[in-house]
Amino acid sequence: IVTLPDCQMEGQNILFTDGEYINQIAASRDDGFVVRIFATSTEPALQQELQLKLARKCLHACGISLFDLEKDLHIISTGFDEESAVLGAGREFALMKTASGKIYYTGKYQSLGIKQGGPSAGKWVELPIPKSPKIVQFSVGHDGSHALLVAEDGSVFFTGSAS
Repeated sequence: IVTLPDCQMEGQNILFTDGEYINQIAASRDDGFVVRIFATSTEPALQQELQLKLARKCLHACGISLFDLEKDLHIISTGFDEESAVLGAGREFALMKTASGKIYYTGKYQSLGIKQGGPSAGKWVELPIPKSPKIVQFSVGHDGSHALLVAEDGSVFFTGSAS
């Protein structure tokens, strides 16, 4: 067992080595990271600490779908500033949960059971859910035609086709 001085293990972090140094990447506040480099001589010591700021968060997609005809790797443009947390794709729609618990969708709105007024191709719109609860989890069905959403209070919502 090796003890690394100044190695803070609380929060999200990972240790790795390049064969010469032991390194740590740790999440810090305000979308930043700290990279710590430890020399591995006889007594491990913190050699360098770098504060890094995440310049841009973005989602990339590859492949083709009925609602996004771009084939090559490309950035998904949501049109809103909320941080995306989870993305799931059905056969004719995609769902995105934000860090605040909102659900957005794109694709064929009829396949989610929405009768009219869906977004144009490639646009993301908030999924209308009664009383707008905070969604903590969602899952797209095995056949891609429906999804279940679980709210913070334990309520479960269904969207899509029950076939």
